[in-house]
Amino acid sequence: MLAIDTTSTRPVQRGAGFKARHGGLPTWIAVMLIVVLHPPRMHASGLEASGIEASEIETSIRRSTGRTDAMPTVPVVRITEISTTIHPPLDVDPADRFGVAVAIDGARVFVGNDGRRDGPPAAGMVTIHERTEDGYREAARLRSPRSRAGDEFGTDLAIADDLLVVGTPGMNDERGGAWLFRCRNERWGVVGPVIPPDSNIGDRFGEAVAIVGDLIVVGGPRADVKGVLDRGRVACCRIVGESIRPPIELKPPISITGLRFGTALAVADVIVVGAPGFDVPLPSPDDGVVDRAGGAWIFSTDRPHRRQGVLLRPDPARLDRAGRSITILRDDRIAVAAPRATFGAPRSGVITVHDRPRREYAAPIGPEAGLGTRIASSPTMLAATIPGRRDPTGRVDAAVRINRVEDHQMLPALDLVGLGVGGSVQRIGFDPPGFRLVIGVMPPGDGRPSAGVVHVIEFGRRSVDP
Repeated sequence: MLAIDTTSTRPVQRGAGFKARHGGLPTWIAVMLIVVLHPPRMHASGLEASGIEASEIETSIRRSTGRTDAMPTVPVVRITEISTTIHPPLDVDPADRFGVAVAIDGARVFVGNDGRRDGPPAAGMVTIHERTEDGYREAARLRSPRSRAGDEFGTDLAIADDLLVVGTPGMNDERGGAWLFRCRNERWGVVGPVIPPDSNIGDRFGEAVAIVGDLIVVGGPRADVKGVLDRGRVACCRIVGESIRPPIELKPPISITGLRFGTALAVADVIVVGAPGFDVPLPSPDDGVVDRAGGAWIFSTDRPHRRQGVLLRPDPARLDRAGRSITILRDDRIAVAAPRATFGAPRSGVITVHDRPRREYAAPIGPEAGLGTRIASSPTMLAATIPGRRDPTGRVDAAVRINRVEDHQMLPALDLVGLGVGGSVQRIGFDPPGFRLVIGVMPPGDGRPSAGVVHVIEFGRRSVDP
């Protein structure tokens, strides 16, 4: 017999007002966290035996290619009610952009501080925070072995087992690249740099990084190629023992200004590369293109990494910017976000799941919401940032939407709000089993610099009765 263990749903919050200090989480929040990770049996009218009314979480209307599933209203929880908060160390400058990148693996949280700012830049670093009984403590710091001001070390992070990839787009006169670290005996050591071949000044490789197993992928979406501005470049390489094999470049089938090939990367059994500036050709017999509708290309993980296909929205529209963020779901389904796409309101955002049939998901959450500006997935969930979400008063109250991933469908489960005002930036990532979600929040870049913050949310687990 399976039983729900609610003790694991009580993360510690260092801020004021956390309800766990006074008798534990509210029952409905605890149940909600468990339902997100361990769904009960579904039927057409909603959730069974969950302790939540069917009207609170309803099944999305499932439609085939060319139409969009409207996500219904879902429960809303303020992030401070359920998260463990990690604040920047006291000696970190507020302008260093604590939280610009995040990753989580087991009891460790990795936070990028790339130091990119107005005025003299910092070199950047990664702080590593380990879980304790009453929160998280800083356990280590990583810096580039060739650290220089403006390196932007920590712009993006990717982790796989004992390997950590750190994007460093500012190094080598903004040629960019990444650094690879390996953890041995609880200590992180440098394996070496990932420097793509024939990189040029301004390529900025390392703005996006990804890793699976021994395969590393590094993107420089702003790279100019043979006079084509912002076409973008991507390279990948293998790790063999303690050696990094020479990178091989992945190339798009088209070269146009503003393609931004490499803006987003995902890798599992295939490599997926986002290109939000792609001008999508109209189908025959029409002539012309859909300006910057965006999309993504699939490549093989085996050398020579041949192209295997392109991923587009069923009905692409001008300035959708599909490919801004990408994740690979279980069963190799690929989710591609178009945060500037319109559903009910301009630029509210749409997420396309490339399944059979292809499906789209959206939320009627108002103009400029930007659903899917960043997406991340675990075996059972997909999280999507909504940086432009507005509260009932009309003020921006950024959120992360948690969706439950099931066979051939995605169901909205929970909105985590209180993640920033207008212009703030959110970064997200799951640990491999999907028990924890980390969210980095950086304040708006205009005005006086203020420090970022990182939240860690733990979802419920099941235990087995003896």
